Parts: sequence; structure tokens; C-alpha cells
Amino acid sequence: MSSASIQRTEKVYTDSVPVDHSLDDISLNGHDIPYSPEHLVYNMEYPTKGYALVINNEVLSFGNAREISREEVHSMSDTLKMYGFKVITRNNLKACDFRQIFNDVSKLDHSKCASFACIILTQGLQSSTIQCSDETISLTELLPMFSPNKCPTLVGKPKLFFIQNADTLANSAHNSQLYSDYKVPMISLYEDILISSCTVSSERRVGGFIEILSNSLKNFRKVELLSILMGVNYAIVSKSKNNGSRTNAPSILSTLTKQMTFS
Repeated sequence: MSSASIQRTEKVYTDSVPVDHSLDDISLNGHDIPYSPEHLVYNMEYPTKGYALVINNEVLSFGNAREISREEVHSMSDTLKMYGFKVITRNNLKACDFRQIFNDVSKLDHSKCASFACIILTQGLQSSTIQCSDETISLTELLPMFSPNKCPTLVGKPKLFFIQNADTLANSAHNSQLYSDYKVPMISLYEDILISSCTVSSERRVGGFIEILSNSLKNFRKVELLSILMGVNYAIVSKSKNNGSRTNAPSILSTLTKQMTFS
């Protein structure tokens, strides 16, 4: 490209960019985009961080995983309490009890809460399904309970779901078939939701996704949530490669509209 062409290109570029405008003035197709810091971060300055529902249905497992899941729940509960969450713990729920506790929590008054968190330890390969002691239920069945019309006091606030599935299947061919049938939870209908899920080995002898997430939240209190989750992903993938475990990289689904830090 000749020097004259370069100069023409530079002129077109500089003429099209309002260099004297601040980020606050930027708009897209006539719609103002709030780029000021206070508009990009969820307000966590409430009397409480919110309710945290912790459900351990992995107690359906046997041996090491059963005991480890209890330790993971204890660790995560302590972390959530450290941040100021009101923790509600349930174990080994039947499907009707699972639906009921979600319904009860969604009907609570969250007006003094900054957010809502839900931690689920269950079995299977699908993050969109939850194994109860009597049947399997779908996560997409539960999410509408936190929609604006069902839970108006959580509108505009982050609703976080962290799910750990214990893979009880040893047959890798069967596993591959299940992965090919994998269904992604439909969250695009709802704003301000994050779902992070991971399948771990039911034969693990150490903590999995929930333990690493709990430790990360404890150690990086000022770090933005999505950055923490990226670090959790890296830690789990590295750990899986090093020890040859069947733990998979966590998935992250998000309709969050702002950044979030717990403190």
C-alpha cells in the first residue's frame, strides 16, 4: 500500500471515530450504552448478600464420593456465610421436596438481598438435569420460579447456580452417547442468571468443582466472578490432565448484564 493510500485510510478512520467523546457518550443504533463503572457492576451494598440454597443429592452415592461431597458442602457453606449469605442446606431430596424448596425460596422477600445463590451436588452427566432419590427433574423446570413475575424482589439482581454432577458410569462408550445427547439449559429467556456446572468422577478421592470453587472464592474476594470461574476452569482442566481423572472442564452459561464481585 502506498503512503498516499495509508494517509487516506487514516483520515477515514479518524474522521469516523469521535475521539473527543468519552465512553459515557457511546451509543449503538440510537441506544445509549452505559459504560460508567457504577452501571457495569451489580450493587452488592444490601443488608445481606442474599439467600444461598445448598442441596447435596450426591449423598445418594456410596464410598468416597459420599463423604467428600459432605466436606465440599461444609466448605462451600462456610465460604458463603463468610460473604454474608443466609445459607439453607438440604440433603437427599425427593423430586417433590426439591421443587417445594425452590418454590419456597423464590417466594421469600429478597428486597434486602443483593443476590441469590444455589449450589447443587447431584449425579449424572447432564447439567440440565438433577437426580433426586426417586426421579430426575430438569433445571429448566426450576428457573421460571425466579422469573420477574414469580420473584419480583430479585429483578435486576444476579441469580447464580453452581452444579456438580458425579459421573457414576464407568463405560466410556455409554458416556460418549450421553454427551452426544447433551441438552443446554434454556436461560436466554431470563436476565441476570449464571449457571456454572461440571461433571466430576464419582470415584474421586479428593474434592472436585465445588471444593475448588469454594477455595477460589475464599482466596480471591475482590476478583470479579467470571474471572474466578475462568481460574476454576483452568485449575480443573490442569488437575484432570495431571492425574488422568474423568473430570471435565466446567461450562458457564450466563445472561448476567453486569460484573459481579462478592465483596
